[in-house]
Amino acid sequence: MKPFLTVAILLCVFQASFGQSGMKEGESWGDYVQRAAIEFDHLEPVDSYFDYYEYRIDYHNKIRLFLLDTLNKRPMIRMVVLPSFSSEYVINLEELNGTFIVTKVIADTSIWYSQNPDYVQNPEELVVKIETRTISKSLAEKVSDLFETAMNQTQYNNDGIIGTDGTSYYFTATGSFGWRTATKWSPREGTKINELIRITETLISNELEEAELTEEIENLKSRF
Repeated sequence: MKPFLTVAILLCVFQASFGQSGMKEGESWGDYVQRAAIEFDHLEPVDSYFDYYEYRIDYHNKIRLFLLDTLNKRPMIRMVVLPSFSSEYVINLEELNGTFIVTKVIADTSIWYSQNPDYVQNPEELVVKIETRTISKSLAEKVSDLFETAMNQTQYNNDGIIGTDGTSYYFTATGSFGWRTATKWSPREGTKINELIRITETLISNELEEAELTEEIENLKSRF
């Protein structure tokens, strides 16, 4: 009886999602997901702290403890990356005494799985790796402006698609409108948000070419 009930519930959930998603007549699920990725290609508001379950509060507190507390409390921009099955990390851009510094802080193992009491590694024994590099004021301002542009289009996602495993991204900007944070779950390749992630990752890359990246930033900004 239980297997039948489980299947029935799953079918109801699927049908509800199907009905709310705005799928077109005759459109396959795969085609719809691809279309929705383009139509809902924007950042989304972050959840309220008061809506979190306790386990999620504990997890985010550990992210702050291990990855964020060594960084400037008011960066120009920041991207926090929380994958389902690999190490979490943050890329941070800040200005210190006129120098623009990009920092990447990454845990040596998944902070999420280190919360499991059966996990072999004690959370207090986590090791973080820190990489830094400097960039020009011009590039820093371009990246900051790009984040502000993306933030300005933040809106709720009403596509009816519910994600589980994947990667959650949190973007923070502290420009003209003050501190703002928005999020996105596993954006698809070719979308604006996926390109925003790639550009942010490039800031810490050893292959960074500022002139080339500046052009890519301008091209992406024109798409928003």
